[in-house]
Amino acid sequence: MPCLEMDIARARAALERLGEMKTRQVTDPALAVQTMEPLLRDREQEVFVVLLLDTRLRPIDIVELYKGNLDGLTVRPAEVFREAVRKNAAAIIVGHNHPSGHAEPSPQDLHITRVLARAGRLLEIPVHDHIVYGAPQAWCSLREQHPDTLN
Repeated sequence: MPCLEMDIARARAALERLGEMKTRQVTDPALAVQTMEPLLRDREQEVFVVLLLDTRLRPIDIVELYKGNLDGLTVRPAEVFREAVRKNAAAIIVGHNHPSGHAEPSPQDLHITRVLARAGRLLEIPVHDHIVYGAPQAWCSLREQHPDTLN
């Protein structure tokens, strides 16, 4: 399948999943993974997504923000929060994949989570979690595994 068709198929799947999730509160990392998975699964390069949440922690939208290379990408806090501000999100959950299939967060993952959490506090748009996705059964919630990164 050509790249454009794959991107369209992924976007369609993500929107369908988002539609299914709109009435559910995303308070459990497994629900965040379920919502983000269509954009993160089976990718050859790192992809960074932002799940926008309303005041009841229900999904408003999901945005694929960056595509990196095989082993990394650069994240700017201003770009991460731009759509959250535009769409009046009360909170966000960020996520990215590791094409290797390993979900262990890197030192860079922990660092950017701390940076985003600080920016979110300043903007009053908290970062509720950062999901590192390796494979369908291999993912890590930094809220659960490294809660200090979100404080």
